[in-house]
Amino acid sequence: MTAIKEIVSPTYEVTNDQIIEKYLNRYKHSKRSVETRKYNLHYFFEKRYFGYEGHTFDIKKRDAIDYFDYLNHNEEVCLRTKINKWNTFRSFLQFTMEYYDNLVIVIPKFCVNWKPVHKIPKSNRDLVMTRDEVKKILDYCKNYRYVYYILFRLFAECGMRMSELRSIDIEDVDLEKRFVRVRGKTGRKIHYFS
Repeated sequence: MTAIKEIVSPTYEVTNDQIIEKYLNRYKHSKRSVETRKYNLHYFFEKRYFGYEGHTFDIKKRDAIDYFDYLNHNEEVCLRTKINKWNTFRSFLQFTMEYYDNLVIVIPKFCVNWKPVHKIPKSNRDLVMTRDEVKKILDYCKNYRYVYYILFRLFAECGMRMSELRSIDIEDVDLEKRFVRVRGKTGRKIHYFS
């Protein structure tokens, strides 16, 4: 008579959620960055997506390869998002190995060839207002609220980003030389206006 051994998974002192929280606290850049990383990691653990049910310490090379294949063949996600999810996952595994003693998770090296099977992201790059549309908005704002007129005109003439427009202080505006200094996504810039 053969005895059947029951496989018992080991119990760990920390849960997956606790490990994720430690990882997020280490790489806290901004609230949005933390939320993006958290969502990317839940994409690996949640059942409605990849659905890994084990503990982080039990992740094997084949699990990582399976996750890469899952992302690679997912037509609902655009390529940039797939790459972000994969890079966050790799960063998480690297952090876990560095933070916890005697833990080695092999991260596959070949997982960089993305198939052309992904959602094409929506873009508004080719949407440009005509002069008539800009004029109508400016006329409306001029009659409705002059502050809006000034803001929209500055926005339309300079082509600055919304974040740059919001960051303008009165000291940043030079009316004599007709320019505005802004701090934005790409650093400090000067926008000229008429």
